[in-house]
Parts: sequence; structure tokens; C-alpha cells
Amino acid sequence: MDSLAFAIGVAVLAFCVGILCLKLHVWLPEQHAPDRAREMIGAMTGLLGLLLALVLGTLVGSSYTLCATQKAELDTLMARTLRLDSALEAYGQETKPARDGLHGAVKASFDKIWGGETADLASPVNATVVTTLALGAIAVASAIFLIIELSQPYAGLFRIPPGGLIESIQALGA
Repeated sequence: MDSLAFAIGVAVLAFCVGILCLKLHVWLPEQHAPDRAREMIGAMTGLLGLLLALVLGTLVGSSYTLCATQKAELDTLMARTLRLDSALEAYGQETKPARDGLHGAVKASFDKIWGGETADLASPVNATVVTTLALGAIAVASAIFLIIELSQPYAGLFRIPPGGLIESIQALGA
């Protein structure tokens, strides 16, 4: 839930900065706000918005790739663990301590990770502008929340499902 609190903090901060910018517009001398200056500010705002969207999209994609890779590696590890246990079992009783250690390590890892469970500066300040600002802040905070959550595939809301690990523990008899 730390990532949710962080994302909410980012949304509140982005919203407050947007409100501050709207207030600063009132204090901006008219000589600094002719139509051509407004056009340039609008163009730069659009460019920065596009850049932010590209960067956040790339980060969300990278975080998802990390999460998917961790899941695939966990599945591969469990398949290899079952093969190792089967090979040790073929050697007989003298491998029982090694097998017991393997079973305990897999179960301890499971318990440790899963816990044993299965705008534009020249805009007027009105309701539309404030709502748009709030929605923009929420969008940025949501992207940051996804980046943080997907970067931690063994914790948080988007955890890797432990199905393969549970099946391996059952097959190992641990």
C-alpha cells in the first residue's frame, strides 16, 4: 500500500502545483502574456505533455516486462525444482536430507513472499479547468502507481500468482 500512498501524494502535489500556476497567471504582467507568447507556451506545454506521456508509457511497459519475466522465471525455477527432487528421489534414502532441505527451502520462500496464502497557463480558473487539472494529476499518479506496483512482482496488488509454486509444494509433499 506504500505505492498507493505515494501515487496519491503525487496526484495531490500535481493538483496543487497546477492550482498555483493558475494563480500565478493572475500575477503575470500583461506585457508577458501577448497572444504569440500564449501560443508558444501552449506549444511547449503540448510538447512536454507528449514527452511525459511517452516516458510514463515506457516506464509502465518496462515495469510490466519485469513482472512478466519474474513470473516466467518463477515457473521455470519450480519446474527445475521438481526435476531435481525427482532425480534425488531416484538415488534413494541417502538423498532424503537433501530433499527435506529442498522442500523446506521452497516452503520457506513461499511463506516469506506470499505469507502462506493462496493545461494552458492562460486558462480561466473555473470548474472545468480545475476538474481537468485534477484528472491530469490522477492520470500521472495512476501511471506512477502502476510503475511502482509492477516493479515489485512479489508484493503489492499485482503480485505474481503462486499457483505453480503451490503445485510444486504439493508435489514435493512439503
